[in-house]
Amino acid sequence: MIRELVLGCPPGGRVVVAGLCMRPDTFEPAQALVKEIDLRFAYLYTAEEFARALAWLADGVCTVAPLVTRTIGLAEVPEVFDALSSSPQDAKVLIVPNREGETTT
Repeated sequence: MIRELVLGCPPGGRVVVAGLCMRPDTFEPAQALVKEIDLRFAYLYTAEEFARALAWLADGVCTVAPLVTRTIGLAEVPEVFDALSSSPQDAKVLIVPNREGETTT
């Protein structure tokens, strides 16, 4: 994934890798260097960043629907976490407490 981002990034651009990747990922540093790409890795966010993101979602500035790969109820959480630890196939799983037993993909 990082390789594709570096290849597609315009010269002088910025690539931010946010979150965790549980698989090996390789790229050619020379390609980022020649294009003078700012490559950053982020793991934690501030309370202000969470508040801003929540406000954007509430105001409809951005939508996350394309990222949600599955919606589950609370009873399904252990099963889904077990599946994600061995073979992550979902990007984002939305947990809806009042959706017991109802799963959409």
